[in-house]
This record gives sequence, structure tokens and C-alpha cells, in this order.
Amino acid sequence: MNQIQAICIFLFCFSLLFGLGLTVNFRSNKKISNRIFVSTIAVCFLLSAIIFISFKQMKKHGIQDMIHSRNGVIISVNKIKDKQTPFSSEVEKDNSVYEIQYRIGNKYYTAWHRSVDVGTNMEESMDGKVRFYKEKWIFNE
Repeated sequence: MNQIQAICIFLFCFSLLFGLGLTVNFRSNKKISNRIFVSTIAVCFLLSAIIFISFKQMKKHGIQDMIHSRNGVIISVNKIKDKQTPFSSEVEKDNSVYEIQYRIGNKYYTAWHRSVDVGTNMEESMDGKVRFYKEKWIFNE
């Protein structure tokens, strides 16, 4: 998690609690209470969008950085929905799998990347089932 995401998450929580507190405080005046509530929802929605977009950008930059660190040039990145990947049974609902076509010099290669789609380190849910597998790369060089 980068600094912008941490700030946005803090502001989201603060705005939500502060807005709900003001809404309860002004509950006798319905007009003010409704305006505060709608404003709180709008601010929280905006912050959620910023957090979502920054997580997607972070994932994209992570793929680019890994391929560039191997002196490669990315040709295409495809998100794979089915289980026909080298990870096959090691993919859960909070994982995404990407097929990356790239080249180093005149040779073309395929890399596979399993990413984690949640911003937490808790791999198991409350009932003990695995929620996701850790990030992993497979290079076919």
C-alpha cells in the first residue's frame, strides 16, 4: 500500500464516522441531516474511487517493473479468467492471473503472474479456508 492509498483510507474512515456523527447530531433538522448524509456518501464514494484506481495502477506498474527488470519489453498483458494457466488449482476468488507476452532482444517469451486483488495480508478467512494465494511469477525463458 502506498502513501496515497493510506491517506485515502484514513480520510474515508474519518469522513464516514464524522458524517454519520453529524447526521445523528442534527437528526432533529431533517433538511440539514439529509444534506450531511448525502455529502458524506459523495465524499466516501470519491475516496473509494481513488483507492480503487490507485490499486489498479499499482498492479499495472508492478507488472511493468518486473518485465523491465529482466530487460524485457511488454507486448501484451491479458487477464485470464479460466483455470487453464500454470497456476491451475492455485487460484482463488481474490486472485487474478495475467498472461504477459514480452520480448528480450529478438526472442519472445510468455510470463504468468498471479496477483492478489485485496489489500490485506490475511490469507485465510474466518472459517479457515484459503481466500487467496500469494503473488507469484512464472517465467518461460
